[in-house]
Amino acid sequence: MSTLAHRIQPARELLSPSSSSSRDEIGQILKRENDRRSVLITWQKKDEAIDSVIDAFRKHQKPNWDGYGAAPLSETACAEAISFLKKLPIAIPSPEVIPNPDGDISLEWYLKKRALFVVTFSGKRLISYAGVFGTGSKLHGTEIFVDSVPSPIIENICRLLSLG
Repeated sequence: MSTLAHRIQPARELLSPSSSSSRDEIGQILKRENDRRSVLITWQKKDEAIDSVIDAFRKHQKPNWDGYGAAPLSETACAEAISFLKKLPIAIPSPEVIPNPDGDISLEWYLKKRALFVVTFSGKRLISYAGVFGTGSKLHGTEIFVDSVPSPIIENICRLLSLG
C-alpha cells in the first residue's frame, strides 16, 4: 500500500463517508499530500539539474572536447550555475544544461520553436542571457550575480513560461 494510502486511510475511518464535511476534509488531505509531493518532485528535478552541471564539468575537461578546439569548462562557471540553480524559486522548472565551447556553461528553458530563454555563466559573477518570446520578440542582456537570482532573469523565465 502506498504511503499516501496509509496516511489517508485513518482519516476515512474516523469520518463518515456520507457527510459532505468528511469528503471536504479528505479532499483537503489529498490536496496537501499532492502539493507536498509536487514540491519534492521539483526539488528532485533541481538536484538532477545540479547533477547535470557536475556531469558536464567532468565530461568537458579536456581541451578540444568537441573536436573543434573547445576550451575545457570553467570550474567557476559551473560553480556559479550550481549556485544559481539552488537559488531559483521552486516554482521555476529545471532547465537543460549546455556546455559551451568557450568554457562557459548555459542553462536553457526551451518551450517550443521561437520560445526559449538561456542564461550563461562565465565564472566572472556575470550572467549573460537571451530570450526569444515568439516571432519578433527577443531580448538579451547581462546581470551581476552575487547573492540572489537577478529579478530580470526571473521575470523573463516567467514570461517564457506564460507562453506555454
